[in-house]
Amino acid sequence: MIALLLPAVQAAREAARRSQCTNNIKQIVLALHNYHDTYKSFPQGRIARLGPSTSNAWSGFCVLLPFIEQAPLWDLAQGTDRTNPWTANEFTTARISAYHCPSDSNLKNAPLGGRSYHFSYGDSMHDNHSGHPNGGLRGLFHGTEWSGQYPAANDFARMKDGSSNTVAIAESVSGDQTPRVKGNILRGGDNDILPKDTSNGSFHRRRANICAAQIGANGRYDTTTYTVTTGTQQRGWRWSDGRPYFNAVTTVLPPNSASCTYANADGSGGCYSASSEHPGGANVGLADGSVRFISETINSGFSDQLEVEEGPSPYGVWGALGSIMGGEPLGEF
Repeated sequence: MIALLLPAVQAAREAARRSQCTNNIKQIVLALHNYHDTYKSFPQGRIARLGPSTSNAWSGFCVLLPFIEQAPLWDLAQGTDRTNPWTANEFTTARISAYHCPSDSNLKNAPLGGRSYHFSYGDSMHDNHSGHPNGGLRGLFHGTEWSGQYPAANDFARMKDGSSNTVAIAESVSGDQTPRVKGNILRGGDNDILPKDTSNGSFHRRRANICAAQIGANGRYDTTTYTVTTGTQQRGWRWSDGRPYFNAVTTVLPPNSASCTYANADGSGGCYSASSEHPGGANVGLADGSVRFISETINSGFSDQLEVEEGPSPYGVWGALGSIMGGEPLGEF
């Protein structure tokens, strides 16, 4: 009898965890709206922690703290603990329940607080670690302002595709230092795992087909050519870190696909896929405040297509949901 009941009990528990995950995402997107009401823009994906002229490694999730009833923690960050996000202190090691999906069991291993949710950087891979005019500006969030050439943060007015057609945040499972695809990132060289095309001037367009092909048997990476990150540089292990390796999802490969960075460092751009422990896909928060469960089989175009600087996304419905002004017609998804 117990054996018969166990699957039902497990399913009920997962349903409860998924419901809590959905509520967390709603709370975060509501916080984004309230932030926008206050500052007339969304936060940057990556912000300067001590002002515009200093190091810019903090995540925009830090400035959302007062809008999720965590003002005392944000106040703490204004004092002596306002240091870099990879140094352990009372701020960086805080565990914020609104940022944790209950199904993301790897978070218990995170030494620096941890986070299950990440900003959408859209369908861009090249230079999405900064606000560089060469790339990284397709999504609702991106890095810091680059020499004043681009807005440091987006607002509703720049979201030409509409808030109900734009991903704001998405789940991404925390890493566990193994070849398991969910949550772990493969590291390659500048022109191999995410090969680039340099014919378009300074905008080096990349493609993700080699990254996508690195999945072997049982949903694990084939590490013959590329390596999985080990140590503390794990996806989701630094909740306050604003570099896309820790902070971003890209709408290039569908949920639960491979994630790859094109440099052997955690500060680089790359293809960072959404993922979850919920069967079949991942939760995303749209910019209108709604939460949708996106199937891992969503139309994502062809991964051998080069990313684009402007215009419609080459990555199907999933790519279109990431771009804020691609002009793609969207039906049901």
